[in-house]
Amino acid sequence: MAIQEREVCCCGARTWTLVIGWIETIGSIISIFFIGFFSVVLSASAIESSQYGYISDGQRETFTMVILVAAIIMGILSALNFFMSVGLLRGTYNKNPHQIHAWLIYTSIISIIYAVT
Repeated sequence: MAIQEREVCCCGARTWTLVIGWIETIGSIISIFFIGFFSVVLSASAIESSQYGYISDGQRETFTMVILVAAIIMGILSALNFFMSVGLLRGTYNKNPHQIHAWLIYTSIISIIYAVT
């Protein structure tokens, strides 16, 4: 006896899981490009002289280092999110609950980390 899939807003759980997976995958790809673009733009603006006054070389180096560290951390998180969303999609297409469960655990942990920080 097979369990009947529930429908939420005219679509089943599989459809909504695919929608979530594709939105996360596309969002991760876009965020990786934006992180690279904005880190280059902000680093270039740190090199130029400031319109708001004098910025010392130490302040400029600190600002550039902070941008670099933030871009690396955000890039790692975006890449990890990309791989996990691909895992969600593969788990949904292949009907593998272990991959879907791994995505669920990852999403729960990341949500708690984002809420705390």
